[in-house]
Amino acid sequence: MLMVMQVKGVRIFTPGEYEKLEDQVSKPSLKKLIRVMLLTGMRYEEVLSLKKTPENFMKNDSCIWVRSGKKKVVSHERYVPLTPQGIEAVEAFLVDEREVYPQANVIMLNLVSWSEKAGLEPLPEDQMRDMTGANVGRERKNVYGISVKSFRKTWENWLIDSYPERVLQILKAQGHNAATALEHYAGANFSSSDLEAIRAYTSGWKA
Repeated sequence: MLMVMQVKGVRIFTPGEYEKLEDQVSKPSLKKLIRVMLLTGMRYEEVLSLKKTPENFMKNDSCIWVRSGKKKVVSHERYVPLTPQGIEAVEAFLVDEREVYPQANVIMLNLVSWSEKAGLEPLPEDQMRDMTGANVGRERKNVYGISVKSFRKTWENWLIDSYPERVLQILKAQGHNAATALEHYAGANFSSSDLEAIRAYTSGWKA
């Protein structure tokens, strides 16, 4: 059985797992959505807000200006650096004609279904968290540990593994404070081939 990486019940993808998942997304608008979630590391609410305020995408500066999308949380504005792939993903997302996107709980259900079709490894029983209620529905167990947070946590881990000397800049760009930031880091033990693929995704990231 492959090692499944997670932080507090939230799955962390390897590049191969993410690509298998993306292959199962049939609607181009949703494929563009999850790619932006991955390659920006922004919260779901922040990504949806960007669609309504495209002027916050600063292509010439390779970044996005963002305020926190978290409810009931006061957060200072920040700039989210983008890789060349991230810039392409944001451009494709912003020009897509779709204006209304599913709520996070609906995306959660889709993610579970896509994970099953992609053949992703479920979380081991001792790691599995029964995410019931608003997240996945009252009866359905999220055996893959996947949520909209998975893309954000994956990007954080990929960046830290790619640029360990720039942890503080990464945490600031992600909107974390130093006291809690490393709680979101899995300390993931990626394989050498995974690390090579991760660095291809994160190449060109500059805070």
